[in-house]
Amino acid sequence: MFVLTIPYVCVSALLYMKFSIFACLVTVMASVVVPMRALTLTGPVVNPANGHTYYLLDQNSWTASEAEAVSLGGHLVTVNDAAEDVWVASTFSTFGGIGRGLWTGLNDVAQEGAFTWISGETSAYRNWATGEPNNHLGNEDYVHILWPGESRAPRWNDLPDAGYGTPGTYFTVPLNGVVEVASPVPDCSSTLMLLSGAAVLFFGCCVRQVLQLEIDGRIVPSDKMT
Repeated sequence: MFVLTIPYVCVSALLYMKFSIFACLVTVMASVVVPMRALTLTGPVVNPANGHTYYLLDQNSWTASEAEAVSLGGHLVTVNDAAEDVWVASTFSTFGGIGRGLWTGLNDVAQEGAFTWISGETSAYRNWATGEPNNHLGNEDYVHILWPGESRAPRWNDLPDAGYGTPGTYFTVPLNGVVEVASPVPDCSSTLMLLSGAAVLFFGCCVRQVLQLEIDGRIVPSDKMT
């Protein structure tokens, strides 16, 4: 017959320290801050032409999409030339087999008719659809790439912040922000290091509790257990 002998420190820790260990775990986990990520449908996707990273966001208003873009470390896309325009449309406008209008960072919120990029870049490239921008109903300040199936696609059109119909749509067509992040996306190594450090901290906390219990005389040596 085999007898499994568990070191008395381990047994005592299980018997006497369950609440202390739980408190340690809560403290350690609270110290590990995991950044919140925006609602992304796909990404990161790297454009080989410029090395920038792009994401496709869930459908939303222009302003909400820009806020999500900032949380990812970028802005809604600045289209610098025809090549980037084609790449963005071909990469994201039919994601998931659904035709999508794509929010860009171009807008004329500050001054009607004076379109600027939310990123602060000064690209003069434009690809307006025929008759656009027309500021229909006087509140179309935000620019998107027209979806596949629209006769003028993939040229550009101006829309209100929420689109038309359900917010984040052009009636039945979803409007999705395309995020551009100029700097490289960090890999997971820093997160793994953080989690490893948390594990070490947790172990150290447990050991400290065991030692404290020994000092207090609350751990019963194995040879005295009945």
